[in-house]
Amino acid sequence: MKEPVKAPTLAERIEMRAQEVHPDKASPVISKIIEARGAIVQERLRGHSWAHLVDILAAEGVNLSQGTLRNYMAKIGRAEAALKDKGVLSPTNEHIRAAVWREHPKVPAGSDPPPRPQQAKVEDKARAQRAVSVGPAATLSRNPDREL
Repeated sequence: MKEPVKAPTLAERIEMRAQEVHPDKASPVISKIIEARGAIVQERLRGHSWAHLVDILAAEGVNLSQGTLRNYMAKIGRAEAALKDKGVLSPTNEHIRAAVWREHPKVPAGSDPPPRPQQAKVEDKARAQRAVSVGPAATLSRNPDREL
């Protein structure tokens, strides 16, 4: 007669998970999503919602919102497509991670924001000129139903 299989204790589960993680270096959440992208795509194809996938990831210690997960998966998809266009038929996690970082490079803290496009400046000037020429009193509209 076989002996029943007993579930691992909390200490054993912690040790198993600790062996999978590199303690000296924190891993960004998007890196974890890149590693799990295949499983996430498969579960989406099976009909799981983003909310359910977020719950599964939270149980594994990866905390993020539904919107963030969708955005990360879209970035990963664009990175994979760009790599395939360049001839990398089966990109590794490192290839994808590098392509994602190239798509949206980090801006160092304290640096100036990127310059706005010229079109936006022209629209802002036109809006400011209209406000000055019209004046503040002309922007108020009278509502006879609201009078005393």
